Amino acid sequence: MSRPVLEVENLRVELGYSHADIVDEISFHIMSGEVLGLVGESGSGKSTIGLALLGHQRRGAGVAGGEVRLEGDNILKWSPGRLRKLRGGVVSYVPQDPSASLNPALRIGKQLEETLEAHAFGGSSKARHDRIDEMMGEVLLPTDRDFLQRYPHQLSGGQLQRVALAMAFACRPKVIVLDEPTTALDVTTQHHVRSGCALRDPRPRCGCCGGGSCGRDVRRTHGRARTQGATVQSGCPSLHEEAHSGRARHLGAL
Repeated sequence: MSRPVLEVENLRVELGYSHADIVDEISFHIMSGEVLGLVGESGSGKSTIGLALLGHQRRGAGVAGGEVRLEGDNILKWSPGRLRKLRGGVVSYVPQDPSASLNPALRIGKQLEETLEAHAFGGSSKARHDRIDEMMGEVLLPTDRDFLQRYPHQLSGGQLQRVALAMAFACRPKVIVLDEPTTALDVTTQHHVRSGCALRDPRPRCGCCGGGSCGRDVRRTHGRARTQGATVQSGCPSLHEEAHSGRARHLGAL
């Protein structure tokens, strides 16, 4: 049996000043080619879990226990330099607010190119530009020079969301973490992303996203954590995990 690409075991995140738990003893795993959905009410810790998959937490919060293993290696013990190489290259992230994640002083094309350069993707400038054209097409955005020369403030909310998705797909990472990936998208583009068109690649990947009908859903509730009906963890708040047959069909809010 193959090993999961990503494993989270007994993850606990707390506030530094009060030691109050934000996330308490959370465990799940994601296999290659699988999409996992985190489902729960606002403030239940879904985004906190997503950030932990990149070895990061918001200011004031910290990991108090547990492991996040990428192909068997616990990234929570990695150095800051090694984590910087991980983020965007091996594990990518689509934030809730794409406008806050883009540099307002840089043109869209330049930001996409810098993402590829930072992770040494492509052997030449031409290869990187070809990849930019490819990933813009994946998210249904124009590939002409005029569009790539625009600044973030010149794009609509939906276009910014798609640029953030393109940036996450840029280096063909092994894991993609999506935080409300379709919030600002029109219905047609939502369907395109949800159907997995933008995730198609000959190399298998996995994703952790929000949603109500992903390959597997992890539901945060007030009670126990269950996997396919069997209690696997206890704690408050906790997770319920439900299995669904077939490919991922829906990406909702993380």
